[in-house]
Amino acid sequence: MKGISDIEFFDDESIKCCTLNKKNEIDTSYGKLVPQYDESAERHKFINSISFYNNGNIKSIALQNQISIKTLSGVFKAEYLTFYEDGSLKKIFPLNGKLSGYWTEENEYSLAENMDIQLSIGKYTFKLININFYPSNAVKSITLWPKESVLIETPLGKINTRIGVSFYENGKIASIEPSDPVTVETKIGKLKAYDSIALGIHGENNSLKFSENRQVLALTTISNRIEIEDKYGNNKSYEPSYRQSMCSDNEKEIVPLKIEFTNYSVIFNSNSDDEFNLDECKFNITQLEVDYSKIRIGCTGCSGCSH
Repeated sequence: MKGISDIEFFDDESIKCCTLNKKNEIDTSYGKLVPQYDESAERHKFINSISFYNNGNIKSIALQNQISIKTLSGVFKAEYLTFYEDGSLKKIFPLNGKLSGYWTEENEYSLAENMDIQLSIGKYTFKLININFYPSNAVKSITLWPKESVLIETPLGKINTRIGVSFYENGKIASIEPSDPVTVETKIGKLKAYDSIALGIHGENNSLKFSENRQVLALTTISNRIEIEDKYGNNKSYEPSYRQSMCSDNEKEIVPLKIEFTNYSVIFNSNSDDEFNLDECKFNITQLEVDYSKIRIGCTGCSGCSH
C-alpha cells in the first residue's frame, strides 16, 4: 500500500489498521476495492481506511466511492464493508456518511435507496442501514432506517416491523421489532407485544423473539399485568413500571415488562429470582389501559425528533 498517513500495528508488528491519502486497489474475492483516501467530501468520516485481522485478512474497509457487491441474497450498494477472520463477508453498509451540524440524518437518509433482498421468507424491498451475514453468506440480520417499517411474514402471521429483523442460519426468523402493539399467543396466554424504548441501534437482537420451531421465546409489553399463583397459594404480579423521563422533569416514561420463556418456565425482567414453573403456577393476564399516542419512543436524534 502507498500513501499511508497513519498506521497502527499488532504486537508482532503486522498492520492492524491504517489511513491512506493515495489511491490503492485492494484485491478481494469481491473484486478490486479502493479504500477511502480523500476525506475532503462533506460526508466522509475521518476513520481508518482499512483494518486487518492478525492473520492479514481484511477486517473492515471504508470505500472511497459507493460500489455494488453481489451476494446470494442480491446485489447491494456499499460504502463500508466488514469481514470475518476467514475472509467471508460480515456486514454491508450501503451508506457510511458522517453526521454533523452540516450533514444530518435527514441528509443521509435522502441518499438511501430501496434495495431488493431475497430472504427465506420472500423477496422484500428495504432502505437499509446494514445487512449482516453469517460466514456461510446466509443473512443474519437487516437493520432498517428509523423511518422505515415493513410488513414481515412471521410465525404469528404478517407483522408491521421497524428497526430490523434477525434470522437463524437456516433462514427462520429469530426476532423482529413490532412497529405497533401486536397480540401474540404465548405459553401463559395472549400478551400484547411492544417495546416503547427499543433503541434501534441495530436489528440483530429485537424484543419479539422466536425459537426455530416457531414458538415465542421472548417479548416486551407495556399493556399487560400478569398475576401468578404458585402451587402453595402464593401470589405475585408483574406489570410495566414508570421512571423519570430523560427528556422532561415534568413527565414520566413507561418501562416495558420483559418476559422470556424456556421449555418449562417463564422469566420476568431477566431475573432468575422471578422465574416460575409453567406447570406449577396459574397465570392471569389483565389488559392495562394505555394511551399509545402519549408513549415516548426512544430518542431518534434532533433531525427527526420524536419528543
